[in-house]
Amino acid sequence: MDSTLKQDIINLCSIKDRTSASKGEHEASVLLKNRLDQIGLDTIVENFSFSFSFAKVLMLCAIFGIIAAWIPYSYLIISIILFALAIISYFGECTSEFIFWRKIFPFQKSTNVIGKIQAKQEKLKIIISAHYDTAHCGCIYNPYIVNKVGPTKIGPLLLPFILLCCLAITWFVGIFTGIFILKLIFSILLGIFVILLMQYELAPPTPGAADNASGVAIVLSLAEHLKINNIYPDISFYFLLTGSEESHMIGMQKFMKKHKNEFDKNNTFFINFDTIGSSKLLKYTVSEGFMITQKYLPYLVSLTAKLENLFDIKPIHITGHTDALIPAILGYNSINFISFNENNVPDHYHWFTDIPDNIIIHVLERCKNCSLALIDLINKNNH
Repeated sequence: MDSTLKQDIINLCSIKDRTSASKGEHEASVLLKNRLDQIGLDTIVENFSFSFSFAKVLMLCAIFGIIAAWIPYSYLIISIILFALAIISYFGECTSEFIFWRKIFPFQKSTNVIGKIQAKQEKLKIIISAHYDTAHCGCIYNPYIVNKVGPTKIGPLLLPFILLCCLAITWFVGIFTGIFILKLIFSILLGIFVILLMQYELAPPTPGAADNASGVAIVLSLAEHLKINNIYPDISFYFLLTGSEESHMIGMQKFMKKHKNEFDKNNTFFINFDTIGSSKLLKYTVSEGFMITQKYLPYLVSLTAKLENLFDIKPIHITGHTDALIPAILGYNSINFISFNENNVPDHYHWFTDIPDNIIIHVLERCKNCSLALIDLINKNNH
């Protein structure tokens, strides 16, 4: 058993509040830099700024939609502008295709921590990543609700988007017919959505053992293994620990914006870990998305599929987002590992019970060994 896996999780979870851009997240970044230095990697810290959390952006979109629906028709242009801003911004945020509101509100500071093993004669680059910040324990993540809704069913943020569009339609039709009841119902439902988001923002932080101290622990363990053994002299490894993933993959977005010109799409591969070890069933993600399904490129997926029987892993689509999504959207080969229960949801997800004692260590070890086998396949298939 790899004792450092559990200890790294415990050390990270000892920081009580690692929510995005918090004081605790900064404390965690210092801890992780020291850990990468201890392993002997070339370590850099990249600070970045962003404004507004993901939940606040969606809240603002819904509020704009509700206001637009009840503005008098004599102010037609204002309603059209508000509806357009709400719908377009909501779509852009949920698909990670573009952002708007985050550019105009006050900024917060966060950090990516990167350790590197530089190959002398580089032929391939592999970025191994996990986020180290945590989410809040909102009531929408009550285990009963999570197990009923599940990430393999309809995307949880698609329904509010449909409501927002329906509200715009009833407002437009109402110019001619005076539809009132439907507009009221859609407004109330969107109002409930706003309240749920507000409650989430005000809720206490999750301890974040599985999501995602476990992913960080696997990255650190892989870094130690690959540094000590030095078995791939022509592969450069980046061990990327991202901040503010829970604010919608901001750390990965900033990393790709800064470094994507360094990465050739033909010889760069992304391996991500998110929410490992709270459940027994190890999966690899082949597509994801809150609203629109983003499929991963088939090459890395097909290599991972070769390991299914050996490591008892299965493919899955998730109706959420991980850091693997950003490079996938940009056209890079990426894969994400995650663990689920029999209902295809992670246990203790964004909840008070996501503590180190509930981590199943042998799942992390299996995930680490599977990742090493995948790296070996990447190496063999590209030489």
